[in-house]
Amino acid sequence: MPTPTNVNPEATQVGLTGSNTGNEYLIDPDTGQPYDAAHPLPVDVARVNGAALSYSNPDITQDQVRAATIAGKHWHATTGLLTSGATNFRGAQIFNPAGSGVILYVYSSIPLNNSANAHTYRKITQNANGNLTGWTDAAMTSANMDFGVSASPLAVVSSTSTDFTSANLTTFGGTDFELIGTQNNVAIEAVTNGKFIRIPEGKGLLFVLKQGAANNWGMTWGWLEY
Repeated sequence: MPTPTNVNPEATQVGLTGSNTGNEYLIDPDTGQPYDAAHPLPVDVARVNGAALSYSNPDITQDQVRAATIAGKHWHATTGLLTSGATNFRGAQIFNPAGSGVILYVYSSIPLNNSANAHTYRKITQNANGNLTGWTDAAMTSANMDFGVSASPLAVVSSTSTDFTSANLTTFGGTDFELIGTQNNVAIEAVTNGKFIRIPEGKGLLFVLKQGAANNWGMTWGWLEY
């Protein structure tokens, strides 16, 4: 069998990749021929990156959300339709408690408000329940997106059924990082396509709803845990 031309003599072992410039190849050491479309590089599809395929080490053709769903690590939670007070603030949080052993990846946040108003997202370092004056905790209804999984999420997902004030929020702390607007009874996706928010242990995300009058509102979170 003829020796291929333009072979880099240093690239004669499996595992050395070429630059696709015509000067380097990935060479089959048994035949001396370069791997190409007709002679593909053999791959053990049962293992990738030295580990068995799983939701945290998926096949590269599979996106993380679908892989996490199959592994039972994909969650949604909603407040349902709520009614707020007149002129103060309401909120919904997703918080990753210390010791959870997981990272939260929030890829979806869908607020609904029956009022045209501006609202904020705040990065927080403490659970609003018990730490934000005026907050009366109400658990959100959560569900695993693999309907065969009955376990509860590790994340704390809740809203407040009472109002808190701007002064309460200042004392509570945190950092606002995004401002959104709502129109009457139109739910919006606040996390743009392809974006996610990574929440390690002891940190969370607070949606702060600003109302000018008593109105219906709600929130839905979508996230992965691993």
